[in-house]
Amino acid sequence: MRTLRSSIRPSPKATGTATKTTEPRHTPKGYARRSRRSSRLFSSKIDRHAAAPSMVTVSLRVRGCNIRGGMFTKLRQSPLASLVHESDVLLLQETHLREGEGDAIQRYCSTHEIISNPRPLRTDMKRPGGGVATLIRKGIQFKKMEDLSSTDILTIEAGGILLMNIYVPPEGSTAIWPEDRESPMQLAADLISLARQRSLPLLILGDWNARTGNMSPTLDHPKRISVDMTVNSRGRELLRIAGAEELQILNGTQGGDAGVGHLTCFHSMGSSVVDYALISKEHISMISHFEVRKPVSPWTDHACLAVTATPTQHPVTTNRAKPPKKSSCSEVKQEAPSTTLDTLLSQAMSSIPSLTQRLATVYGPVTSTAYDLSTVYIASKKGRNRCGLMAAAAGVFWRANSSRNLSHRINGPQNSERALLIGLLHALKTSDPVKPLKVYCTSQSLIHLVKDRCTSPDFDANSHQNADVLIPVITVITQRMAQLILVVLDTAKLNLGYLQASRLATDGIMESALPAPTPTTNDYGAFLPREWTGCLPAPRLIPGAPKIVISGYEDNCVASTNNPRKSGAMRKPHTAADRGRRAHRKRSSAARIRSANKKLLSEASPGGFWRTVRKLRNSGSTDTPLPLQTIADEFEDRMQGKTRDISNFDLDQMELARIRDNEIPPMTRDPSESRCFSRPFTCEEGRSVVMAQDDSYRYSEGKAPIRQTIQLQNYRTGKLFSKTFHPPDRRQIQGMVLGKGLPTPNTEWLPPRLQDK
Repeated sequence: MRTLRSSIRPSPKATGTATKTTEPRHTPKGYARRSRRSSRLFSSKIDRHAAAPSMVTVSLRVRGCNIRGGMFTKLRQSPLASLVHESDVLLLQETHLREGEGDAIQRYCSTHEIISNPRPLRTDMKRPGGGVATLIRKGIQFKKMEDLSSTDILTIEAGGILLMNIYVPPEGSTAIWPEDRESPMQLAADLISLARQRSLPLLILGDWNARTGNMSPTLDHPKRISVDMTVNSRGRELLRIAGAEELQILNGTQGGDAGVGHLTCFHSMGSSVVDYALISKEHISMISHFEVRKPVSPWTDHACLAVTATPTQHPVTTNRAKPPKKSSCSEVKQEAPSTTLDTLLSQAMSSIPSLTQRLATVYGPVTSTAYDLSTVYIASKKGRNRCGLMAAAAGVFWRANSSRNLSHRINGPQNSERALLIGLLHALKTSDPVKPLKVYCTSQSLIHLVKDRCTSPDFDANSHQNADVLIPVITVITQRMAQLILVVLDTAKLNLGYLQASRLATDGIMESALPAPTPTTNDYGAFLPREWTGCLPAPRLIPGAPKIVISGYEDNCVASTNNPRKSGAMRKPHTAADRGRRAHRKRSSAARIRSANKKLLSEASPGGFWRTVRKLRNSGSTDTPLPLQTIADEFEDRMQGKTRDISNFDLDQMELARIRDNEIPPMTRDPSESRCFSRPFTCEEGRSVVMAQDDSYRYSEGKAPIRQTIQLQNYRTGKLFSKTFHPPDRRQIQGMVLGKGLPTPNTEWLPPRLQDK
């Protein structure tokens, strides 16, 4: 009050003379009392004027959490009370409130206004379920949007933002829904579509009970990272809604959750990501911070989603109302409103720079040539479409849940070669040109066309029946900086990647055809479907294949295997009884299949598993025996009786020579005879082999003998003896020559053909 009086009285310094105070030294009590009363009234008017609401721009702290019922009790507990105090708007799911209980619970929280939307209670249910509630700090102007609210969905407008609180029950729920909606996901999709017609930003928080893995709704959506890699039907529906309504998922893309993708549900049956925050794509710049907090046990098993938004207009009071001292919600002190500096500091602390950004900060722009190998599978299918006409489609499979997967029907001539060319063009267009690419397919003609015919100078691509697709393929291949590897799959039925590509091609038969390339650009890749988001289920296992778990993103994948399921090895039945699963002494083909399964189960790695599968599949085939001419060339010196100077050999080589002479004694050749053996080779079925004077063999019936009986003579003792030889392979020949159990000697004295091996 002294300051106010001094402003009324003339200042002594201003007049330059010392003036006395006009008030008496002893002021009457009544005058002083009236002065104090007037000062109190005046100061109260000033305080009320300072507390008036004003239009300012501050951040809006929005929180969302599933509390799993018991809102009456949990609202008076410290964890939820703390969450209420720090939130400007709090979106709660599964409140389990009845009709009219929202007004009764208002007395437990005097700092926020509670708007509840309970679920209609069925007559056969004892307690309510579901339900959502929104708590708004007093002083914030809001409006409930009745046309955008329904069962388990509550929408309000606050600060120029549409805040939608949503809860989608799990599949198989017995909740009551409007008759014109088939499912809660359809209800949510309709209300979101209606809200997107408004010009206001849309922010959605809630429990969707949907698992989307690390998939993105559209190709231009920021890359999502998630710890939960599972995708269910609700997750695919959520991705479809987000892609159709142009919404961006904040989980795994923004704030402290960028590049991490924290879990949001910690159920006893397993952890997952089912709570999501979405915002309209054109208003993503309004989000200054987003994080997924750990749940506070035991009052909930869901994580809290914390979003900080900066709306364009936010009518709140400059001095936010303090909670009463005796209120149940006043246990935690209210935080000060965040400023622009706080927002920038929070963004700087929550941002996670990538390795490329860190290298660019330290060393400047850098590149690396150590690129990984990309792998893609292409397939084609022909069948009848919905109109009953024959159609061909292409399928391209990169990896599970990849946005580059393709499933579409082709235009023009409906043949498999054209479908494979379109699939190859899509793979080349969507791959990194500086990274090696390996393409798997089952068509040898496609590889022959791309590898041999197109590189021939006499080949005219314009005369080809699929020239409009072949020319862009050749153009993209010539523009690539890395290697292109084309591989033919022999065991396509056991290849999970090719099975996925084949399934995509089968699904593409029912799709609409791709548009034809324009004559001006002649670039088919410009008309590839951009709406394909790759929202595919996880790869289904085939009988006998191990479960392949793919971790990582894009082309940096690591495969591991668990214990595979039992399956029989493919083989041909030997007898008629075996065909009917009946054999002698109750040995059926099922028993052989079980024994083959034991071998499959004993393998600890995918490579060992597939090697065993190929071995069992090719159990009937044997290696082609070496011709006798090769055997004769390898032992030509020994068979002619040539002696070698072993004076330069060491003791080990001398011991090796002694063992070698005992195992394979040499033969002497009589120059007077036309044959080097006393009698020709004999074998089964009466076939014979003779040696002519030029040491060339002639095989009767054009087949190699199964077994040869040769009469040999020891050059030391001169004794004749017979020995039967089975055609060995090259490794057995090396074992006989080099010996077993001895160190490998110098092999310069061996024939050149054996030295190369």
